[in-house]
Amino acid sequence: MLLNTDNEGRTVFHMAAVLSEPEKFQEILNLVKENLTKEEINKMLLSTDNEERTFFHVAAVWNKPEIFQGILNLVKENQTTEEVNKMLLATDNEGRTAFHVAAGFFEEFNSLGKLKGF
Repeated sequence: MLLNTDNEGRTVFHMAAVLSEPEKFQEILNLVKENLTKEEINKMLLSTDNEERTFFHVAAVWNKPEIFQGILNLVKENQTTEEVNKMLLATDNEGRTAFHVAAGFFEEFNSLGKLKGF
C-alpha cells in the first residue's frame, strides 16, 4: 500500500505532502519506518509522479516546511550521500529541482507583498 501509486503516479508521500497536517505526515513516516525496508524507502524517496516531481517537489510547491523537515530526517537516516544528491538534484518535467520550485514560490509570494521584511 505505501508503495502504490495513483493514476497520476503519486505515492502516499506525494499525497501526504499536499493534504496532510504535520502530525498526520509523522504518522505516515512512522508507518514507513516500521514497514518498509531501506531499499523500499529509497524507492519511495526517489519516486516521481507523471510530471516527474518527487514528493520533495510537491512539499516545496505546497510550502510545507514541517513536511520538508520530516523528509530530510528520513533521508538522513536512510540514504547515502550519492542518493541524497540524486534526490536533491532531481528535476521535474520543466527542469526544476525542489529548490527551484521553493525559490519560485518564495519569489511569487514576495512579489505579491505577502512576505514582510524580505
